[in-house]
Amino acid sequence: MNKHLKTILKIFGSEIVLKVILGFTSIFIARELENLAYSNFFFFITVTNLCVNIPSSFFNKLFFTDKNKSLINRSDIFSVVFCLSLISLLSIILIVLVVPFKSFLLFILSIFLIVIRIIYLYNQTILQSELNFRKLYFKELIRVLFYVLPTIIYLFFASIIQIEIIILIIFLSFSLIELIFKIDSKVHISFQLLKRVAELFLKNKDIFLVTISLFILTSIDTIMLKKLSNATEMANFGAAFTLYSFLMLGLGSIHKYILPKISNSNLSQFNNIIRPILRVGYFLIIFLLIGINFTESVFNFIFGLNKFPKAHVLFNVLSLSAVLSYFFSPYNNILNKVGAYKIQLYTYIMGIISIVTFNYFLIPIYGAISVVFSNLIVYFFVNFILFIKSKQLIKLEIN
Repeated sequence: MNKHLKTILKIFGSEIVLKVILGFTSIFIARELENLAYSNFFFFITVTNLCVNIPSSFFNKLFFTDKNKSLINRSDIFSVVFCLSLISLLSIILIVLVVPFKSFLLFILSIFLIVIRIIYLYNQTILQSELNFRKLYFKELIRVLFYVLPTIIYLFFASIIQIEIIILIIFLSFSLIELIFKIDSKVHISFQLLKRVAELFLKNKDIFLVTISLFILTSIDTIMLKKLSNATEMANFGAAFTLYSFLMLGLGSIHKYILPKISNSNLSQFNNIIRPILRVGYFLIIFLLIGINFTESVFNFIFGLNKFPKAHVLFNVLSLSAVLSYFFSPYNNILNKVGAYKIQLYTYIMGIISIVTFNYFLIPIYGAISVVFSNLIVYFFVNFILFIKSKQLIKLEIN
């Protein structure tokens, strides 16, 4: 078996174990909560995830870009964590001003959760950059157990389920794992250190702009759905997205492996790395075509009869989007490696304008179904444009 594919399968296996545990917990939560409570819970999780995606994307571009490798030291990077935490908190404040949470307590919990997740993310990115996947997944497994076991016990025994308790458990799971493994770097905030951080941001302003634009592109649809639609549409979308996350396992595994691998190889080697991965994609297409006939029955079995009546349709469209992303998005790692951020920025801005326009006019009429179709169309063109640019770079390297 190809060694690249073998490594990805190991990563994919670890991802499956963790995602299956988390997935069944998410399904259990969706089954136990009423639609209104579940829509509020899903929106909270989605928005906090999106705020954490800012440092996630920034870390990946910062750690795995050729020009930054010689500039970065651990103390500076951890100070970047501090600054990115402030930016993420500003983002959650702006979002909540437009679409408020159901309670002020949820807003306070979101602040604590975002900060601890960014610290956790920093340490996981260090392990990823060192290709230390064994420790990375062991640490994640312990964290998942800290979250899942108390949550299941609470859902099973509580007479009245409050989403604030579930969110508090999530926060404690991240906090405990950081206390156990501890933080790799010591933080000494000083004027000189903050000055170096500011210089690092200025040198990488293109990375930051791309990160922000990608954040807006991937977040605006959920925010607009919450603002322009109702709890039923949001709950159906949340149920579909829960199962859709299983399909994104493969794509996430590929990016986790390819990003550091590409960072340490030439562009001419990319085709050899990606070829066996693309072959697996053809099996995904067959699986999708067969499985699309059974999704309604699957959703009724998992969540309860007609609890989320539109969710299976939303899931089918999201699945098609996932397959297209599987084929095209791995090539984006090439653009990150060579620092081709302007093409990414312009493409993301074009995608933002398109998706806002579609959703503004279509959500009030069609609800969540307009969101998934808008995503399918816009994400396809965004990924395809970046794919063409990446292929051009590979061709130039080979020639």
